[in-house]
Amino acid sequence: MIADRIGGIRSLSILFGVVVAAYLVIAFMPEGPTAPSQAGWALTELPRIAWISVLLFSIGVLALGMGNGAVFQLIPLRFRHEIGLMTGLVGCAGGVGGFFLAQTLGAAKGMTGGFGAGFLFFGGLALLGFIGLAMVKVRWRTTWGAVSGARV
Repeated sequence: MIADRIGGIRSLSILFGVVVAAYLVIAFMPEGPTAPSQAGWALTELPRIAWISVLLFSIGVLALGMGNGAVFQLIPLRFRHEIGLMTGLVGCAGGVGGFFLAQTLGAAKGMTGGFGAGFLFFGGLALLGFIGLAMVKVRWRTTWGAVSGARV
């Protein structure tokens, strides 16, 4: 809905920025206190840093999902004759990306003892996406956005 209102490229740029900010902040947050027992924290006893981490992680994941929607908004503008194929590929990439996020965070925890490296990696990927989009958006707008009459 946001991509339809403000354009796919603009919304994707904003969403990449949100993911970069959220995940880089999480990557550099302090670890927080040790759980009082091996069973962990009771939900009502979670420290503030845990709530902040969950909030930032949720914001990042929501932005990734909304970015997936923005990409679906851009598909018919770029791939007019291959819409079905590209829709399948983008959906597949979204599923693999969701799986890869969890695997990366688990691998980071196993190798370093914390999740920071995994969040740093995904923040870096989002930054690369942001930079890549910034590099091609002018060409995209002048070649296929203007032809379709759609706001990109």
